[in-house]
Amino acid sequence: KSGFIDYSEFIVATMSSKKNMSEEKLMAAFKLFDTDGSGTISPDELKSVLGSSGKISDEVIEEVLKQADENNDGEIEFSEFCKLMSQVDLTG
Repeated sequence: KSGFIDYSEFIVATMSSKKNMSEEKLMAAFKLFDTDGSGTISPDELKSVLGSSGKISDEVIEEVLKQADENNDGEIEFSEFCKLMSQVDLTG
């Protein structure tokens, strides 16, 4: 343990239950991934945030992108991110 919180730990900590998922918190989490401020999360951004801990494989990252990217444009938009986060059970 490094004593520092990585992005995925931060997201889990700030969104410990679905009832706490206000649009404001979702946008804050989205912006952590959208590092270039483009309004979408690219595969490289997803990889740099989720893969930074070394605990998540490229295959898992690709699966997350595939699940979230409903319009198949290769990126995750805010609405897609919200839908994905609403499907994630972070309580247990």
